[in-house]
Amino acid sequence: MLLNQIVESVKLFLKNSHINVKHDWLQGCIEYLHEKGYDPNSISKITKEQWLLNDLKEVSLGCLPSNLKKQTLVILDGNFVLQVNSEIDLSTSVYQQYSKLKNVNNENIEATIKTEEKITSNRLLKFFLTDGVQDVTAIEYKCINKIKNDLNSGYKILVKGPIVCRNGVIFLTDKDVEMMWGEVKEFSITNSKISILAAKLGLSDTISSVNNQSSSVENRNQIVFNENITADSALNRFEHQNNTTDQQNRNINEIDIPQNQNRNERVEELMDLDDYEEIRQDTPADLLGDHVLEDDSPAFNTVKVSASPFVYIKQIIDLNQSDRINKVFKVKAQILHLLKRPSFTKDKWMVECRITDGTGCLNVEVNSCLFSTIISHTPQEMAELSLQRQRDPATKDRIDRDFVKYLSEAKRKLDSEYSIMELNMSPTPVITQFIPFTEQHVMLLQKRLQGF
Repeated sequence: MLLNQIVESVKLFLKNSHINVKHDWLQGCIEYLHEKGYDPNSISKITKEQWLLNDLKEVSLGCLPSNLKKQTLVILDGNFVLQVNSEIDLSTSVYQQYSKLKNVNNENIEATIKTEEKITSNRLLKFFLTDGVQDVTAIEYKCINKIKNDLNSGYKILVKGPIVCRNGVIFLTDKDVEMMWGEVKEFSITNSKISILAAKLGLSDTISSVNNQSSSVENRNQIVFNENITADSALNRFEHQNNTTDQQNRNINEIDIPQNQNRNERVEELMDLDDYEEIRQDTPADLLGDHVLEDDSPAFNTVKVSASPFVYIKQIIDLNQSDRINKVFKVKAQILHLLKRPSFTKDKWMVECRITDGTGCLNVEVNSCLFSTIISHTPQEMAELSLQRQRDPATKDRIDRDFVKYLSEAKRKLDSEYSIMELNMSPTPVITQFIPFTEQHVMLLQKRLQGF
């Protein structure tokens, strides 16, 4: 069979698995394997194995509709091959996940292990995906049993429509996903779960912290041919010989999911209040912020945690009313969503939202003075603009646009706020201050870890 015919045959073989690759990469792979004497059928299988071990950004032409993040609502129909660059569980506190991976031997982690089944049933994964051209995120809308907790970053999945996508966030269930496996070796360092969790906690981590993660594809992904040559060994030789200069010089810091980005992202990112309310009508409650450990979980009932540098929302909820009223607590949390649109009187902003730290959720208000600094306008200034709008109809459109601009910018700032929040329980919880997470807090957190 001529080489061009083999290329077309392999291209059709990959297309049947919904795989669309760059021609130059495919041509080079097939030429190498053809020179090694592999038959066309074996070349097809080994080429697919090599694809599974490559970063889609290097080999894929993409498959998703363009500019998904800019489209409010899209129903994705068809089949889409995506790579999971990394993932994080939003249902469990970052500290719990990090400590478990670090094998910290303390009461909290032992209790967590005992309740692992309960935590798993409540799992809520956020995926950072790419089709090779475009980056998107996805939420585990309902538990995806096929995706286990120990998969190496860079594995591939086939997403089958129709599925809902809002502002670049895809909602996935078990029936929407088919596993294709694979991995990207470089991601075992840069995108390992422990590195991402350490970054969210403000801690540094090294390669040795990855707990000897395996970088080889599982046996089910190996194909053995004559002369005891496995697909993996042939592909390793091919990879070594044919890597381009760009791949050899690729800076590890150019990986898609920079650690600092994870700190500021959340479930409802890029969704405005109208979008959220629309989703809420047909979204199960466990996706909307109550995706946490059950109240009777010993993971929190059996451990005493220092109040420095912050406490957990679950601890506050568990306190008697008399023990928390008029008290001030600090929590490291993020805003899950607004409970209603911000409004104002002539002397006060009224902003209500829901916050979470992975251990629990709390409905809170944002202090009027604090929100004034966020939106860069006092309620008095907004009231004056509102009066001007009524008195002078010619200014109505301009002021309306300004209102939208101010509120959008304030929402963007709230969305990205992942800091230590000072809560005044009086009696409704009020956020009175956002405190940046600094090196001093890192030291206090390390001291807490050492105290267990």
